[in-house]
Amino acid sequence: MFNDWQISHFHLGGIIEPRNKVKRTGQLLFAHIKADRAIFLDVRPHRSWTMQRILKILHDVSPSDLPELKGTLPSPRLTDQQLYNLRQNGYTQPIQIDGRVFVAPGLGQTSSQHAMRLSRHADHLTIMLANLRKALTRNCLPWQLQMQLAGNIGLPIRLGIKLDAECLVLYEKMRGIKFATLRTLE
Repeated sequence: MFNDWQISHFHLGGIIEPRNKVKRTGQLLFAHIKADRAIFLDVRPHRSWTMQRILKILHDVSPSDLPELKGTLPSPRLTDQQLYNLRQNGYTQPIQIDGRVFVAPGLGQTSSQHAMRLSRHADHLTIMLANLRKALTRNCLPWQLQMQLAGNIGLPIRLGIKLDAECLVLYEKMRGIKFATLRTLE
């Protein structure tokens, strides 16, 4: 539900396991977490990821958190099980509440079942890194950045980028100075 509707779930229980986790139980607290508030929605069993009741509660409590897809005619209403089956097969489906259609603000999932918003960020990062690699290969970084680097380490500057122990490293080739290390996401 987080990838689609930005709704988090929390395991309920009284036993704390290592690493500050609560021992998994059958019941989950579903909540919509924003920067300035938390809306507790419902306590439901595990695998309630497509329960429309939870989204109806969010709509009733905070309607601005569910973007309406205006100009769309409602199609036949799907059951929670049908939504679950679609989701398991990589499809994101709008839902209906009170005859109106709502679309997932989290952009849903890709056909590989990864979060669409994370896939878009990964694509953007890949493009940025490719552009950085081209600029470093040609030694044609923006002159402001070159002057800033030259002021800090002297001339000449030859920057490089490499993958080192699963980290992306931006470094100065002649002196071996590492400027930035970007760890891979797990």
